[in-house]
Amino acid sequence: MAINPYDPPSSRTANPLVKSRVGVALVCLHISAVLYLLLGLSLPFLLTLDDGGNLDASAATGVSVFLFIFCALIAAGVEVVAYGIHKRKFWGWVAGLIVFGIYAPSLFLPLGAFGLWGLLAAGSRAEFGVGGSGGGQPTTHGGNVPSP
Repeated sequence: MAINPYDPPSSRTANPLVKSRVGVALVCLHISAVLYLLLGLSLPFLLTLDDGGNLDASAATGVSVFLFIFCALIAAGVEVVAYGIHKRKFWGWVAGLIVFGIYAPSLFLPLGAFGLWGLLAAGSRAEFGVGGSGGGQPTTHGGNVPSP
């Protein structure tokens, strides 16, 4: 079994057949943070490229600085979520699900889909203590009828 550098040794699952995909989610978060920074760096150039002469220089600079700071703060927030997931914190898992859920209906769809896949895998859920150890045994009463 290959060792994932994103998995700390103390938090690997005991069952080697259940594969954790937390590393996939972490890579998706890091990629999205870099994309946010690139977007923040490119927006000033996009604003000045075709402003049509409607914005003066100080307004364009102010908007550019605001958008860069906004994108940098989003990237920092994504990195905080990545830190929580790396440390196997439950809040990081929940925040990761929220971030990837927000990514799903946007241009970040591939990152959102892979991130959700990574966090919702059985091995990943086991590392965060989510999902119980029911063993996948079906109930005899279908789960709807109370047992006598």
